[in-house]
Amino acid sequence: MVMILPAVVQEARNLVPMDPNGLSDPYVKLKLIPDPRSESKQKTKTVKCCLNPTWNETFKFHLKDYDKNRRLSVEVWDWDLTSRNDFMGSLSFGISELQKLGVDGWFKLLSQEEGEYFNRAKIGPSKNQEAGQRLVQARTRRRRPTTRHASTPTATETA
Repeated sequence: MVMILPAVVQEARNLVPMDPNGLSDPYVKLKLIPDPRSESKQKTKTVKCCLNPTWNETFKFHLKDYDKNRRLSVEVWDWDLTSRNDFMGSLSFGISELQKLGVDGWFKLLSQEEGEYFNRAKIGPSKNQEAGQRLVQARTRRRRPTTRHASTPTATETA
């Protein structure tokens, strides 16, 4: 049986400037991990010169029964024309958790070092707190990038 897991990448706020002009050119890379051959990798469009990008892009992952033990990796990168793209942060969700509950909210991006210690995404504020929380994050957590990702509450089955 194949199940479809939709994932929506909505927006990010307060990303760290990675380019000499004080801005970044962010895009989001999603993939199921482990995935040694990058067969499940999908990417958003790149938003040029922006620290608060909006993507509103939907992706579909076709899952098999054995995928329940994998994770959905969400990475934010800064696109560069003349050098390697810069890693900005990441988070991940357990597939079995997404199939049961889904997620919708703001999430703190983890650095590579933090990602080694944290295996689970931190769920952000509820929807009624979200607008006020964005302002607080913009003022008090300038160096802590956040990104908003959503997924439907449960995966849908296909024959």
